[in-house]
Amino acid sequence: MRPASRHRIDPLAPPRIANFQHLEQTHGAQGRQGVADVLFGLRAQRCGGARIAQGARIGQGLIDDPADPRGLGEWAEHAHLSGRSLSRRFSAETGYSLPQWRQRARLMRALERLAAGEAVTAVALDLGYDSVSAFIAMFRRHLGATPTQYLKSLHD
Repeated sequence: MRPASRHRIDPLAPPRIANFQHLEQTHGAQGRQGVADVLFGLRAQRCGGARIAQGARIGQGLIDDPADPRGLGEWAEHAHLSGRSLSRRFSAETGYSLPQWRQRARLMRALERLAAGEAVTAVALDLGYDSVSAFIAMFRRHLGATPTQYLKSLHD
C-alpha cells in the first residue's frame, strides 16, 4: 500500500462535494441535473428548448440510474439505431463514449452517496460494480485515492 503522502487529492473536491449536497438538498432533481451538466460538460442541443438529442437522453438516463446495466447494443436497440450509429451520435452529443459517460455518472453518484455517509460496499454494489475492488480501482484511477482515503482527506 502506498503512503498517504503520495496520493494526489483534488483540492477542489471538498467544496465540489459540499456543493453537490447543497444543490441536491435545496433543488432536488434540478440540482442534480446542474451538477451533471457541470461534471459532464453536457453538449446536447435542445431543439426549441423542448427536445433533447437522442444521445443526451440516454446520457440523462445513465445519470438518473448509473447502475443501469444496458450496454451499447441494448441502448442502440432502444434508440432504434445501429450500435455504431449510436456510438457516433452519443460521442458527438456528449463528448464522451457511452462507457466513459457511465463511469462518470457512477463516480458522481458515488461521491454523493459516500459524502452522505453510506458504506463503500453498499455504494459499489448498488452502482453496478461486480466487486468492491473494481469500484475502488476505478475510484483511485479517477481521484488518486481510495474512497476511504478520499473521504478522510475531506475532513482533514
